[in-house]
Amino acid sequence: MINFTKISIFAAAVIALNFTACKIAGDGPQDLPADKPAMQENVVQSKPISEGSLLGDGQEGIAGPNEVIIQTEAQWEALYTKMNSVNPTQKEVSIDFEQRTILAYFDQIRPLGGYAVEIVKVTEINEIITARVKFTIPEGNSIDIMTQPYSIVSIPKTKKLIKFVAIIE
Repeated sequence: MINFTKISIFAAAVIALNFTACKIAGDGPQDLPADKPAMQENVVQSKPISEGSLLGDGQEGIAGPNEVIIQTEAQWEALYTKMNSVNPTQKEVSIDFEQRTILAYFDQIRPLGGYAVEIVKVTEINEIITARVKFTIPEGNSIDIMTQPYSIVSIPKTKKLIKFVAIIE
């Protein structure tokens, strides 16, 4: 039996991600020059940092859906503090911000357990970096608990345009 509520929530998340799916990491280019030739898609090596769900019913103050690009230790500490403000679950991670940029995606608050997001692939074409975000919706019985799924990865330091794109499987 199809659960239309779950499908509607999932569809809303995908639509919201596509409407808000572009952030700039720094002073990188906004648009490509017309004379710039098309380039091949290259995989950007990403390292997982953390993935899971916040359980504070939004009290952490991280609105979702939300794409976050972190370039400094201060930005990372602010996010880390928010994530641990209600239910401390994020372990301290040391990141060299001279070498790395952090990409994080926070989904909207969900009424049930079992929802998940994952940054599954990061690629680059023509000076634009694309982070592909996979959404998982629960099947069958789910626990009644407010969750906010998130995924955090690091990539080599960049100031290029970064887009987050939903993928549906």
